[in-house]
Amino acid sequence: MSDASSAPDLSRLSIPKTPLRRRSGGGWGRFLPWLVVIVLAAVGWFFFGDRIQALRAPKSEEPDGPPTVRIQAAGVLRAATEGLSANGYVVARRRAALSTVLSGRLVEIRVEEGSRVEKDDIIARIQFDDYEAQLAEAKAALEVTKAQRAQAETEVTAAPCGTPAPPTTPTAAPTWASSPPCPSSRSSPSAT
Repeated sequence: MSDASSAPDLSRLSIPKTPLRRRSGGGWGRFLPWLVVIVLAAVGWFFFGDRIQALRAPKSEEPDGPPTVRIQAAGVLRAATEGLSANGYVVARRRAALSTVLSGRLVEIRVEEGSRVEKDDIIARIQFDDYEAQLAEAKAALEVTKAQRAQAETEVTAAPCGTPAPPTTPTAAPTWASSPPCPSSRSSPSAT
C-alpha cells in the first residue's frame, strides 16, 4: 500500500481565497439605523410634543380663554387596594401582667393588644354581681344594727332609776349592775 492512496482527501476542507460577494442594495443593514432614528423621533414627539409646542407658542399677558389642562388617568396600584399580607410575630418591648382583687365575668375590654395605655386608664370592666349583692346585704345589716342600737339607747334613757337594763340577749336575765345611773337630783327624794 502506498502512502498516497491511504491518505484522506483534504482538498474539500480548504478555504477559498476569493473575497465574499457583497449584497448590492438590499437587506436591513442599510435601513436599520434610519428606522431606529424615525422610531425614536416618533416616541419623543408623542411624549414631549405638547411641551415643545408650549415652549414655541408666544406667551400673551392675558389668556384668551380658560387655561388648558391636560388630564391623564393614573393607574391604580393593585397592592395598595388589596392590602399587605405578611407572616411573622411581634415581640413587645415591655410586658405587663394584669390582675384583679375580685373575680368575676369580663364585661368590657377597652383596649386591644398593642394599644398604648397610660397610668390610671381603664382597661376592662369586670361584672361581679355576687360581691355587689354581698355589699348591699352588709349595708342593710349595718342599718338594722344602727336602728336596734338607737332603740336600745332610747329605752335605757327612758327607764326609771333602779330598773334593770334590758337583756342583751333573749335568754339573758336582767341585771341590776347594768342599770343606768340615776341623776343626782333623783338620788335623794327626801331632799326636796
